[in-house]
Amino acid sequence: MAVQREIEPVDRVLLEAGLVDALQLAAARRRAERVGGTVPGNLVRMGLVPETKLLDVLSRRFRIPTAGRERLASPQREAIDKIPFERAYERRMLPLRIGREGGRPVLEIAVADPAAIAELESDPILAGTEIRACVSPERDIERALELAYGKKPSPFRPNASRSVTMHKVLGDLPPLRPSAPPPAPPPPVSPAGAKPSSESAPAPVAEEKKAQAKDSDSVSSPSKEMVALRALIELLESKGVLTKDDFMSALQKLADRG
Repeated sequence: MAVQREIEPVDRVLLEAGLVDALQLAAARRRAERVGGTVPGNLVRMGLVPETKLLDVLSRRFRIPTAGRERLASPQREAIDKIPFERAYERRMLPLRIGREGGRPVLEIAVADPAAIAELESDPILAGTEIRACVSPERDIERALELAYGKKPSPFRPNASRSVTMHKVLGDLPPLRPSAPPPAPPPPVSPAGAKPSSESAPAPVAEEKKAQAKDSDSVSSPSKEMVALRALIELLESKGVLTKDDFMSALQKLADRG
């Protein structure tokens, strides 16, 4: 039976190596919770740590080799089948090879965060399998995963609402159209003694009432511009380009200028 290894938290490793400080780690973790990926990968994407230096520290501290794009280019189908695409992409880990040594299965896998090693070793599906990991750039693993599985991840993350509830922000957006239709003109005054008739209203007045009713219906449902704006904001939020605070700040500045 395989003995699960103790894997140091990556946060502590990077802090002790002097690559980052606590504030930078917190920012990378918030971004990872919002848009996905690993803490090491988000540190690189945010420009806080050089990728080569990060890989060198992780390789030496966790005693695993590094692997470039050529190593990730042709994973075995049997290895790919061991881990579903959603889980592999969520944890940024790419199965490379699976075989047997001394009668025991061995799985080679590329990871962006060595914490994934302990997760795999505790997985009941991989019980008895030796995990041999290498560390690779997160962006290289993402591209290799899409090619190996023939899939692309959804741009919208279900857990994004844990840190940024964008639909609440969108609910605060000012309407692009008037909130209520203009008041209707007063009804025409009938001559004294005349009987009211449904046909007594002039044609222009009847047409105006129809137009007002149509405008009222359009106000009750979102406009095409609003729908497009919401879709754009949600996409930017899912990619980590936009946050609630950034959007509300920009919106306030526009309102102040007006």
